[in-house]
Amino acid sequence: MGLEFYASLPVTFAILLLELIAGTGLAMLFVEYRLEVGRGFLQFMAASASAVLFIVVSVTEGEIRPLAIAATIAALVVLLAAVRDAPVLRRAATALYSLLAGGAALGGLAALTGAVTPVGVVSMFGASVSLGASMTGMLLGHWYLVSPMLSSDPLLRLTGMLIGGLTLQIALIGWFGAAGPAPESLPLVLWMRVAFGLVLPGAMVGFVWYACRTRAMRTATGILYLAAGSILMGDVTAKAYLVLTKVPI
Repeated sequence: MGLEFYASLPVTFAILLLELIAGTGLAMLFVEYRLEVGRGFLQFMAASASAVLFIVVSVTEGEIRPLAIAATIAALVVLLAAVRDAPVLRRAATALYSLLAGGAALGGLAALTGAVTPVGVVSMFGASVSLGASMTGMLLGHWYLVSPMLSSDPLLRLTGMLIGGLTLQIALIGWFGAAGPAPESLPLVLWMRVAFGLVLPGAMVGFVWYACRTRAMRTATGILYLAAGSILMGDVTAKAYLVLTKVPI
């Protein structure tokens, strides 16, 4: 089991990054259509997505790699379109790299578990939405420090997206708890996933929403730092559980 666990680490790491990139692509489509966030933020997010996808390409092989390469090319197109101010091309390429990253993540899931199930798709979608909304929101918060007149609507929409992602994951965990083993038989890693990945950020998101409504953007950004780190920790434990049990949560 130890050798199997360590052998799966590159694929597990790639899945985590691909979920993040797929989620940030969705988040950007969700908040940038009015250009309230500014072109500088669009360029920064596209460059960041390209860099992360390049890392994925460098650590993967087999069926995941071609999709990761295609996603990287699409992210570079987004960067070019953001620099050249071509909104239609930018949005189309953003949707494309988000879909390709999600497909590559599902390919990694199949490599680890042998098959892609509806539960696995729901699990990865929820993780992507939560990771993407929290990370994009945290990064967007820094723009308010240099552009204090920027509308709070984009961050509010990202907060709503984060609430949706966490709700979906909580529903999946609830279904798993009802259909799975008794609570006393559940491993510690699953309790860690629930506590750090769902309960803690779920409590934080209410404070983020209130801070945005009162224009306390520095406070909202600080809380999103904690929420993003907590969600990331929860997803890491979820991937450890996946490797050990072949069950996506």
